[in-house]
Amino acid sequence: MNDDAPVVHLIELVDQDYQRTTAFIESIVGTGVTTRGWAVTLWLGLLGFGFDRQLWQLGALAVIVTLVLAIVDAYHATLYGQALDHAREAEDISAMYFALLNHGDDDPNALDEISVRLAGYRHGLYTNLWTFRLRDVWYARPTVFFRLVYPTLIVVAVAAAVLAPHA
Repeated sequence: MNDDAPVVHLIELVDQDYQRTTAFIESIVGTGVTTRGWAVTLWLGLLGFGFDRQLWQLGALAVIVTLVLAIVDAYHATLYGQALDHAREAEDISAMYFALLNHGDDDPNALDEISVRLAGYRHGLYTNLWTFRLRDVWYARPTVFFRLVYPTLIVVAVAAAVLAPHA
């Protein structure tokens, strides 16, 4: 195993990349939870105040606020998905390295396989993030929020705006 010194250094870089990626994921998860909390709180406050004051405009504002926060949430959810994929790739390489350490003598191709995988690994999460597009909302995770919760909030806010007395 004298030929694996470059592999060891690359594994250390992958581990550092993994640590940074997991810190990014933790941050994104917190941002997503906060955004969803604000979306529901503002939606409920606008609709409640709109019914109390009989202002249909607040129902319309609830639609706009919900749409904006859903897009902000989808942006962060897309970042989360990309970071999660990157972390999984790093974990796969770590698992291959673990297998190499445990069974390297039994598999003469193990070092070559992990070397190829390391050569194809794209270090750095931020340089590998793609640009958010509006169509990414449909694929954002958790899908229940983007396919059920946000649409329901929007439909109820539209109904509240229509049903509220027009001044």
